[in-house]
Amino acid sequence: MLISFNILKNFIEIPKNISPKDVGSELTKSTVEVEKIIDKSGYLKNIYTAKVENILKHPNADKLKLADVLVGEKKFRVVCGGINLREGMITAVALPGAQIRWHGKDGFVELKKTEIRGEKSAGMICAANEIGLYETFPHADMEIMDLSDLNLTVGADISDALGLNDVIFMIDNKSITNRPDLWSHWGIAREIAAIFNLKLREPKLYNQSALNDARSDVHTKLKIQSSQLKVSIEDYILCPVYFGCVVDDLEIKESPAWLKNVLISLGQKPINNIVDITNYVMFEIGEPLHAFDKDKMDGIVVRRAGKGESMITLDEVERKLDESDLVVADFHRAQSLAGLKGGLLSGVTQKTKSIILEAANFDALTIRRMGLKHGLKTEGSNRWEKGLHPHLAEIGMRRALQLILEVCHGAKISSVIIENKNSDLKPITVETTTKFIQNRIGKKISEKEIVSILSKLGFKVSIKNLNNSKFKLKTSKLFIGVPWWRSTGDILIEEDIVEEVARIYGYDNLAKTHELIELTEAKHQPQYDFEIKIKNYLSVGCGMSEVFNYPWASKKILDSLGINDEKHIEIAHPSAEDNKFLKTSLLSGLIKNVEDNLRFSSSFKLFELARVYLSGYEKFAGDDKLPQQPKMLSGAVVTKADPFLEIKGIVEGIADFKFKTNDFRENELISINRHKSLVILCGQEKIGWLGELKDGYYEKFGFRKKKIAFFEIDFNKLISSRETLLSEKKYSPISEYPCVERDLAFELNYTIKWRDILNEIEGFDALIEHFQFLSVYDLINGKKSLAFRIKYHSNEKTLTDKEVVDIESKIIEKLQKKFAANLRK
Repeated sequence: MLISFNILKNFIEIPKNISPKDVGSELTKSTVEVEKIIDKSGYLKNIYTAKVENILKHPNADKLKLADVLVGEKKFRVVCGGINLREGMITAVALPGAQIRWHGKDGFVELKKTEIRGEKSAGMICAANEIGLYETFPHADMEIMDLSDLNLTVGADISDALGLNDVIFMIDNKSITNRPDLWSHWGIAREIAAIFNLKLREPKLYNQSALNDARSDVHTKLKIQSSQLKVSIEDYILCPVYFGCVVDDLEIKESPAWLKNVLISLGQKPINNIVDITNYVMFEIGEPLHAFDKDKMDGIVVRRAGKGESMITLDEVERKLDESDLVVADFHRAQSLAGLKGGLLSGVTQKTKSIILEAANFDALTIRRMGLKHGLKTEGSNRWEKGLHPHLAEIGMRRALQLILEVCHGAKISSVIIENKNSDLKPITVETTTKFIQNRIGKKISEKEIVSILSKLGFKVSIKNLNNSKFKLKTSKLFIGVPWWRSTGDILIEEDIVEEVARIYGYDNLAKTHELIELTEAKHQPQYDFEIKIKNYLSVGCGMSEVFNYPWASKKILDSLGINDEKHIEIAHPSAEDNKFLKTSLLSGLIKNVEDNLRFSSSFKLFELARVYLSGYEKFAGDDKLPQQPKMLSGAVVTKADPFLEIKGIVEGIADFKFKTNDFRENELISINRHKSLVILCGQEKIGWLGELKDGYYEKFGFRKKKIAFFEIDFNKLISSRETLLSEKKYSPISEYPCVERDLAFELNYTIKWRDILNEIEGFDALIEHFQFLSVYDLINGKKSLAFRIKYHSNEKTLTDKEVVDIESKIIEKLQKKFAANLRK
């Protein structure tokens, strides 16, 4: 943002001993970041106003003349070819040392005394484009600047005479994002007045009885009707305040030089007197305005656009509108994208004789969304997006009317209409104490100085003394009324007041102290070591890639997977409608990861270790109102082959990290194949599941011609089980006797599960140390082959072959009777 030093001086009288550099430095320390200070008058040095007293023909050139010009009390003879040169005219003369551009071309060069066609020239009578002022004084080719109508003093420095001796502050916009009041010269002037203890002048406003009577309060609903203008607001939430004013008898033409110069300095191209005034008021006061050609408008209606509606904006682009757009329309069509861009049909042109001047207050979020949707970013929308106070609309209107009367001679203000409702922005009062402010700042600033600083910033402070008779203490409470321009969410709590006092008092004035921090021995947290081991196992040992996902999930995916939605927590302000729930399972994120990665690879493995969010509170340090947030470990295996056994092997590998006896049971998730799924148990407690996606869900999620298996484990329960096992760990000496391993394979019905076999063998004989599943093989006629390994061992003796065969025979007999299982040869 660019700020003009000259405009600032309209609000504050800055002493000569305070330079622009001083102002920029102090602003940077306390309020905004001044990136650069530009002296605009530097390139106009040695250029003065001059009077042409005498003109002679050039003896050696038909198109050149010799002009005697008066600069102050000195006369100079200059060779000039300007076609509009005449005796008595006031113009601009550059003397040696000035920086000029020959005929407005190429770069600037230093002017020197020279001889042209045999005649000496002591300087140069300038055209506007030769000294960088073409936009202020447009002219025809070969014309010099004619300043005769401006009543300028002859011999004055041209930058002083034309008001070009300005200094521009370049302010970083990011430093004022949370301060809508600072997006104007008035707001910056308030800060400078507080910093340097200067008196702040109010802007010069138009005073009309109808408008003055309406000024009682922006929080009061008022309607002043006029036969010339009808205003209707359909949605007071999106537009709580609208001022409309009819101005007649206008002549649309160029703005005066001072106005054009100011706008050019602020990076704006002058258009015409009305448009330039609206832009100037926006930069000066901070209120974006708009002017409609009254003869092309039939009333004012602030409404949402209709579906399929369109309009052509001032940049000659047709905009397709829908119900999310806010427009200012007449009774027939949309005439303006509210707060963004005016319409071409009702724009002010040279033929305009009457205007409707608009000053309103539009909803910040609506303007921002419209800007993103239409790809529009304007100076006005920059301010609307920050959230302007409704009261600023009236001030902007009155300031613009005052300037119209000053600049547009003969203009007549015909009517004023106000439409508004009870505003939600009520006066804000913050309660605090001197002690609180002192403690937070770290210095005992007196109560008197605190009140003084806040008063300079526009706060109204009242003090209430509180006497504590029990402890004989005298304390006081400060009731701080927040000014309207800071009442848009900027100042709400005690800490905001502390910041205001500290920055104006000066951070440089606060003593440097070294904070004492007590160092304590870091506690070893074995669960983090275990996390690293698990991640290394999955990534290095199993070739899986770790993924990180957002904490929210699509309820549609969760429902499709058969994940219970009773524990879903809804997000108050979701990033998108489909992301309105916090995750209760990591599976939803992995589904999306699989979908994305299938575009690049047909076989891969993923895992994620992260928290999920369940309804129902659990106690946390400092806050017992947070939802349950267990940490989960999930994975996915994608392959053209059978991923079930691979993912089961991965989960079994996790068991090697020593947790309580692991076990598997049949899974019942509706999205998982019941014949290829298991529940993971630690003892009798369920800690997770694994399984292959059911056939009907491949097309639902777009995973055609792929086989995908998932697992999910409650990592908290896994750690708890492991810690219990480690705490119960006892030393057992290695047996001095060898073990015997025998493999058996049985043919049995397809419906009989490995778990059924295991239940029969567990505890069958004390010499059976371990019973391990090896493989399953499908046979014909609904049969299958189950193979397993039995480990026999004794701590007292070496087992004989007969002892092993006897136990094995009993196992075969038992399984044959129970399951009709036949031993395969």
